[in-house]
Amino acid sequence: MTGIDSTGTHRTGIDDATLRSLAADVPLIDDRLLLEVVNGVTLARSFGARRQGFFARFGAALSGTAGTREAVHGVADGLAGTTAWLTELSRHATVTNLAVARAVRHCRDTRVALERTDEALGHVESGMRELAEFVVQAVDRLQHQVDEVERRLDRLELAAAAERSFGLVVDSWAAGERYATLPWICQVALLARETFSGPCGMLEHGTGDPTHRERLIHRILADRRGHEAIENVQPLRRVLEAGIEQAPDAERRLMAAELLDAGLVPQLALPAGRLTTTLTTTLELSALPPTSRPEHPALLALDLTRQRLGDLTGVTDRRTFVRQLVSEQAEAVLAYRRHVDASAARPPEGARRVLLDDGVTA
Repeated sequence: MTGIDSTGTHRTGIDDATLRSLAADVPLIDDRLLLEVVNGVTLARSFGARRQGFFARFGAALSGTAGTREAVHGVADGLAGTTAWLTELSRHATVTNLAVARAVRHCRDTRVALERTDEALGHVESGMRELAEFVVQAVDRLQHQVDEVERRLDRLELAAAAERSFGLVVDSWAAGERYATLPWICQVALLARETFSGPCGMLEHGTGDPTHRERLIHRILADRRGHEAIENVQPLRRVLEAGIEQAPDAERRLMAAELLDAGLVPQLALPAGRLTTTLTTTLELSALPPTSRPEHPALLALDLTRQRLGDLTGVTDRRTFVRQLVSEQAEAVLAYRRHVDASAARPPEGARRVLLDDGVTA
């Protein structure tokens, strides 16, 4: 259920128990919740622009930042909830290593930004800074565990891990036990995102071998559900709008969009390709209240994507749609991992200044 509270804010009737039930069908929920808590730390400096997305409402409850300025006084209680939840995630390994890396990197960048603008942010309550530090520490512990695992994996072990992960994730989806409550077009994107956020993406990043990407495309194309979703060559707008109509409600559409990074600050979101951007925008527009929803969400989404990212063909078929959507998820993950590698290879800004001052390097 959804409704409007006394402040005019759109609220969801989905409680924590229901969210946990959804997580059994949609594994990436834990990834998004982790990113939402981190996203909330960044946005906490602007109380007047609080997001009310699907995951923002749960992230606010976890971090103790729900509501307006009065909620700052409850930050201390929220810290305990955030730390306990992150500890539970690390114990049960319910987040992918990519989500942890994204959260850690953004937390550290946020902390640096806070330190550099300390004087300008003097009006922000100390509780917000304490919250950021708590999240950084908790996520750092997760990152340490991931680093330990990665150090123990050589290429053969990674290949074996990728094979096990691929079989578990894809076989589960083929059996109708993963993302089953979401439209097929969303299932394709989320299945690819989950697959490449783990060992399969690590392997392609380390070796350049796209075998798992091709295997995933072939497995999806062989599934009968795709034949029902896209028949022959069709306008892309029709494929998207027919697909999102399979979602049972607006909340589910918004959830799917946010699992693909809608609503995250740019520094935290993965780079999105044209088809992925069009899909997430269509989902967001279709989730608007009836009085605000455009008559043809996909048509408007296509126009917006073309304005931002350039041309996108208006027709597609099943094979083209699947290949492009899967490839965009894989490329987004690879691009992020390459960016992290490049950043690690550069000296920190402070160290670089020392080198320049000493005249050692230009």
